[in-house]
Amino acid sequence: MFRVSSEHAGATKYISKLSRPELCRHSRLGSLPAPRRIFMISLALMLIALLAEMSCPLMALAARPSGAEEDLTIVEVYASDSTGKSRASYRVGENLLIWVAVRNDGADLDLLPRGPVVWIELDYVSDAVPFPVGVQFSIQRLPGGGTVIRWGAGFYLNPTNLQLGDYEAHVYISDAMISDGGKFYNASMTSVFTVTGA
Repeated sequence: MFRVSSEHAGATKYISKLSRPELCRHSRLGSLPAPRRIFMISLALMLIALLAEMSCPLMALAARPSGAEEDLTIVEVYASDSTGKSRASYRVGENLLIWVAVRNDGADLDLLPRGPVVWIELDYVSDAVPFPVGVQFSIQRLPGGGTVIRWGAGFYLNPTNLQLGDYEAHVYISDAMISDGGKFYNASMTSVFTVTGA
């Protein structure tokens, strides 16, 4: 994709993105810092290019498009431990459950096997730039007439690679998988909790 050699540190560099030359002919990076920081710059550029090329649910969730006629409401979103106890903070090594309650005041929404899809995105938000750490989804019928459907998704708080701090669980509903052209409904909700050390 992109390659910057450490032998050229300090020189002005130009990068071409060959897959879409009409969108990005050249980007001037200016003087590059010392060789050990070149790796970080190269990695960041490759990640940005990869995310720009990908079509995946995480990228689609970030965009949060809306639009639908059904009357869907996310009534409740909360976190609990494996015993069902809801707390403001959880320890690494625990199993975390994110619970969602969705009410459909309109007609039955049954698009099986494609949708509707209830999404839960878990984001780490203690950094200046929040980032997703996991996504769970369920494809299920949403009966109308004010019926409330509950669903829970499990996340293991892995002590080897999970950062301590604040997290948000975002819930969205789409008519199909986003990678298959699905669109999000207007309903969304967020729950906040903290992950602490063992």
